[in-house]
Amino acid sequence: MKFLLFKLIIFSLFVCNLFSAFTEENTGWSYIQSTNQTFYIFVDPMNVIDAEGNTVEGYGDGSNGQSQTTSDCGINPSSCDVLGAFNAHEYELNEDGTDGAPFNESTCSDIGGYYLNGQCDVCIGWSYYNSYQGDLTTTIQFNGFDSSNSGDYDYYCQNGEIPHLKYYDASVGIIYSLTSDIELGGFFNNNIFLYWPDCTGMEDCLEVHFLAEEDNPLSNEDEFPDSFKIVNIYPNPFNPSTQIHYTLGSIEYININVYDSAGRHIVTLFDGFQNTGAHELIWTPGSNLSSGSYIIKVETLNNLLTSKVTYLK
Repeated sequence: MKFLLFKLIIFSLFVCNLFSAFTEENTGWSYIQSTNQTFYIFVDPMNVIDAEGNTVEGYGDGSNGQSQTTSDCGINPSSCDVLGAFNAHEYELNEDGTDGAPFNESTCSDIGGYYLNGQCDVCIGWSYYNSYQGDLTTTIQFNGFDSSNSGDYDYYCQNGEIPHLKYYDASVGIIYSLTSDIELGGFFNNNIFLYWPDCTGMEDCLEVHFLAEEDNPLSNEDEFPDSFKIVNIYPNPFNPSTQIHYTLGSIEYININVYDSAGRHIVTLFDGFQNTGAHELIWTPGSNLSSGSYIIKVETLNNLLTSKVTYLK
């Protein structure tokens, strides 16, 4: 038992770190990797029952990671089920960390959350399901609060908080909210919790069963832009300001800079992480900027978009 536990933990942590990623393309679930992490390790097959008492069968590819170029999930993610961890919030945070105004759909979207029944669910981790037999497991790493000037981790887990789990069944395209029959472990950096579907004949074993209730299905077409693009810059020509509209298909580290026609850097408009979705940025040049043509560059780690604008004083 102890030897198997050791193998499960070492193997799961290895593959989870090896195949880390940010966005799952079928669900749109996105997170930013934090330096603070806790792990749930579920020995396969996970015990998940729907409201009618039927077993929810899982399918994965044995990689137990978010992406792998040679795996079923890496080549064809639509074939694999997904387990996601979410931290729920009802209120926005004030600058001092206290509760502010209640979330609405717009303010929840601004922090990369999913708004449902007055609650803003922020994805803090996800993993493909692993259905192969043997010593493999379904391991989900969920991320905790980390200080950041941009506030990227403000709504991630604090110590003691317990995330709630969602399960995407790829075979039917439905997202389930999972309720466990025992209380799962709370967040604390580097904690590891190992759960079994059946503890018969074993000591010091945590057995867990889940009830799956259908959550609101997500439509990629309606809710998640599938590309990185500049939608519009208006007005152009402009004075005194112009609005830059663009979309991101996943969480990205993004830089937005302005250059003159000779390639000289004028100003940085944004530098940091942004969530999936539509974004808007306003550029108001300083009083010392001359009339003329300028290039706006919107750049991620893998893509670069440019657009020419004209400023008239």
